[in-house]
Amino acid sequence: MFLIVGCSVNNSANNNEIKKTPGVENSQNNNSTQVPDLENSSNNKAQTPDLESSSNYDKELQTNDTLFPVKNLNDKWGYIDKRGNLKIDYIYESADFFSDGKASVCKDGKYGYIFSDGKYFIEPQYDLCCSFSDGAGRVVVNDGMNSFKHGFVNENGEVFLNEIYNNNTGDFHEGLAYFEKDGKFGYVDKKGNIVIKPQFQFAFDFSEGLAMVINDEYKCGFINKEGKVVIDFKYDPLDINFVEKGGFREGLARVRENNEYKFINSNGETVIDALFERALDFSEDLAPVRKDGKWGYINKRGEMIITPQFAYCTEFNNGYAFAKSYDNNTDESMGYGVINKRGEFTSSKNIIYDIPGGGWTFNMGWTSVFKEGIARAVVLDNNTTKYVYIDISGKIVWEMK
Repeated sequence: MFLIVGCSVNNSANNNEIKKTPGVENSQNNNSTQVPDLENSSNNKAQTPDLESSSNYDKELQTNDTLFPVKNLNDKWGYIDKRGNLKIDYIYESADFFSDGKASVCKDGKYGYIFSDGKYFIEPQYDLCCSFSDGAGRVVVNDGMNSFKHGFVNENGEVFLNEIYNNNTGDFHEGLAYFEKDGKFGYVDKKGNIVIKPQFQFAFDFSEGLAMVINDEYKCGFINKEGKVVIDFKYDPLDINFVEKGGFREGLARVRENNEYKFINSNGETVIDALFERALDFSEDLAPVRKDGKWGYINKRGEMIITPQFAYCTEFNNGYAFAKSYDNNTDESMGYGVINKRGEFTSSKNIIYDIPGGGWTFNMGWTSVFKEGIARAVVLDNNTTKYVYIDISGKIVWEMK
């Protein structure tokens, strides 16, 4: 059995229930165990902890994702703006990035959601809350008997729990989420209906109308939202642990065949037939690929736009990416720096700290992509490790204190 890695707890429960949550005004006395429809549920309004009407909220605050989580030396979390100014004080035990105008936070051992003004969308009361995706956020609650119930909260603040979500459930993408039952994966919609019955060894998120799935022979293919196979099962998993997610990005999907990577379109036709040792998804019209042991970037015609020269590099986001350079004299890898779409370093080539022993910063759960011109990173400054936000030049905008 394969465990989905991420914001999930694996256990079981045997009942469905609607959960009315503090911080949310409930206009109906509904004690039914029917699973609410995430897309068309009641017009309940989100409220603050003091039960003020959500009409007092600025609509812009409810869709503002431009604050950034930070932690101080006392292990308390708050939020800054892109200039490094503290906007929400250090009062949380953990804090996630904003998504759909809401962020998951932990206070006094329980999780809830806040808006970007710091007011609660849902007060902390759950054992886990995950980032919003496709208008829904995943929540987990301990039932007090050493088992966990899983569910989702919708944009109205209504939370529903359903036993179908208790094992290896993903987030919603394009209206569907994968789930596991009896060792097989299928897909469920926002009404709690099974749309594609569990039949696959593994399943990934829908993107651009298709989802990569793995059959009993451990071959990858693609299905549509009716569960019909539209690209045959003939590709190998992207990695042996199934951690690396596959899917279409910007019209193309990377696939692995005979231990080499190429790109196909939604008809299953090979569009970029150059075979690469490794490849990542397209982002902003470029995809990182590895050739002869070094990484560079190709465009959608398969042309090498940035010559392979890096020990590793990431996908571009908002015009910038991280790249790990080689020392030209020794051919040994150095630390990471920031590059633009011409492959030029806009920061020092060794600003991002590389963990001794072969690990790398981006697996530490701290480093982020660039957004609003800044990114979270771990830097080595005068032989001192610092947890910071940097701009595209590598200048420290904020550092942990």
